[in-house]
Amino acid sequence: MKYPNFFLKLFQFTLGIVVLIQSLLAVVHSLHEPLEGHVGKVLPWFAGLEAIAAVLLLIPQTIKIGGWILLAIFAIAIVVHGPVQGLPLIVYAAGVLLVMFCKQAAKEE
Repeated sequence: MKYPNFFLKLFQFTLGIVVLIQSLLAVVHSLHEPLEGHVGKVLPWFAGLEAIAAVLLLIPQTIKIGGWILLAIFAIAIVVHGPVQGLPLIVYAAGVLLVMFCKQAAKEE
């Protein structure tokens, strides 16, 4: 059946693009309005790494590495922001897990 594979690819593309846009916006915002302390120095790097990982999530050969990097960044961000402000990150992480492991299962069939 071709439809589930199509919708998984559509979800992968949508998730990757949304995370990429959010990451790039975070980079731009952190460079134009830097925060005080260590967070202000680290945030552009984390957001840049998140953007790179989002691009890796879009490439079939690098889904796993991009996914693991995104999961690590989301986990750190949830700790920093707290669980309430981190709710969207939990949804993003669930989407990353879905893409990583459903793509792998589709390859094995």
